[in-house]
Amino acid sequence: MALVEADIALSRPKESQDEGADSQSYHIVLSSTSLPKRLIASSPYTDEAHLLDLDRLELPSRALALALQSMEATSESYATTPYLEAFNWPAVFQRVQQETLNESTAAEKNLWDWSFYVVVFRSIISPTVDRDLMFLLDKESHREASESGGLLKYWYGSPNAESRNLATCLWRSAEDAREGGKGPLHRMARAEAKNFYKTITFETWKLDVKRAGEEWSLEKIS
Repeated sequence: MALVEADIALSRPKESQDEGADSQSYHIVLSSTSLPKRLIASSPYTDEAHLLDLDRLELPSRALALALQSMEATSESYATTPYLEAFNWPAVFQRVQQETLNESTAAEKNLWDWSFYVVVFRSIISPTVDRDLMFLLDKESHREASESGGLLKYWYGSPNAESRNLATCLWRSAEDAREGGKGPLHRMARAEAKNFYKTITFETWKLDVKRAGEEWSLEKIS
């Protein structure tokens, strides 16, 4: 499947990966001495261009990004599980509290009242999908989105026996999400969606975090 009308040169990886990769490998904090400590892997992609620079974030976003390193699906049925039940949110927000205490006083954390923007993708993958192309566009779209600096977490799992899957992005704000998703690679990926998926649905959620993670809520917006 050829890419047309593109002004960006793309090359396939030497060993193409697909969405069947082990999701446990997604939760990685890179500790290589060749990389600055401020850079973390916040997605399945660990090339330096895909890493999140914590120094670009204010404390609440930085604490959440670090806490999301421990984000995991609660069961193998996450693709069809309600979003609030699909992940280990209580453990994530316990870590938010820990990360916050590393950088702020108890009095300062009481002032926190922060909101984040969440996108949820549920899909059924087409049996005729070009997996190499799907992986390539997903990876390069993530790199493009990462340039905005506001994508705190991108997670996707493995399709189940019915080819159903779930992916999710947690952004610093809706404005960051709009900025990160308006580039040419995202346009190419959206154009190919009809070839990648039998069906795909999008949901948006609002994540409110108060008292440095002691109080939090996830509310569906659309």
